[in-house]
Amino acid sequence: MSRSEHPVSELWKGRRPVTRKQVASAALLAITGYLGNALALHLGYNVDFLLGSIFSLMAVRLLGIRLGVAVALIAACQTWLAWNHPYAVIILTAEAVWVGVALRSGRRNLLLLDACYWLVVGMPLVFLYYGGVMRVGLSATMLMALKQGVNGVANALLATLLLNHILPRRWLPEAEAGPPPYADMVFTLAAACMMLPALALMLIRFRGPGRPVSDSAALRAGRAFTRDPGTDRA
Repeated sequence: MSRSEHPVSELWKGRRPVTRKQVASAALLAITGYLGNALALHLGYNVDFLLGSIFSLMAVRLLGIRLGVAVALIAACQTWLAWNHPYAVIILTAEAVWVGVALRSGRRNLLLLDACYWLVVGMPLVFLYYGGVMRVGLSATMLMALKQGVNGVANALLATLLLNHILPRRWLPEAEAGPPPYADMVFTLAAACMMLPALALMLIRFRGPGRPVSDSAALRAGRAFTRDPGTDRA
């Protein structure tokens, strides 16, 4: 059977056994990702800007789909504790699966792959779980879908910048040890020039003195979730 004819399940089979060094690296990235979610930026409107998927996506790229998905799952579990529902865990873990399968299929542009995930799968899942299962209002569901999509793509951009321009290339898999394609570099840097200033302005706007909902109010609403299952948080 040719490579193109392999079922998706074959992509989960590693070509080499997992080493202790890889397990240690995965544990470090999982802890860092968990802390990145725990130290989320509170934007107001009962919305958090998560940082954990930066390290989950780096794990998928550096360590492969199996360890990468495990890192994403561990890091995402923090949202279950913080928000009292498991749906963000499903969405963030599915992100790692999507990107991992695409990378194993030969695609290399992590940022573009992640953006496709949020457009095709991630944001629809937010509407399904938040709007359909949790019965959150339409406007709040739209806000959370937009926030999670922007948050995910921004984290993919940061992960790409770290992997391509900060970390040593020898840390990448053998097939990617060379310099990234010129087109990918231009695409990533153009996205950074557009997204990073916009994200900085958004953070200043929401966290400034004129933000509509204070961080303390957002935290109180989050704590009230167990008493009122209809409370929305993302």
